[in-house]
Amino acid sequence: GKTFCYPEDMDFWSEKTGCFIAECKANIKKLKYIKSKLVEEINTLTKTENILKSCKYYNPEHFESKRLHKIISQKSAELEELKNCIKDEEEYLHKYIQDKDNFYKKIRAKKGQTK
Repeated sequence: GKTFCYPEDMDFWSEKTGCFIAECKANIKKLKYIKSKLVEEINTLTKTENILKSCKYYNPEHFESKRLHKIISQKSAELEELKNCIKDEEEYLHKYIQDKDNFYKKIRAKKGQTK
């Protein structure tokens, strides 16, 4: 992830804060990449299942049919969990940045600055 310091925040520039924000952004980007690959996998498995269902001799009671359906269900549950993780990470980063900004505003107010 990339991050930068806003010009109005240069008085509180911190490499540690910048690195933390960049790490959070990189983690979110990684999770989104994993999500996109998981969506592709689910789509492929679902297409495969649909092709099998259209076959003349398809039997939903066969082990292979049940196993494929179970895998799709498991992957779909993983996807929902991953979506929640991404949402949580984004909310955490947003709150972290807001808290830092509020902290900086309080310090500036005490110093008599009005940025």
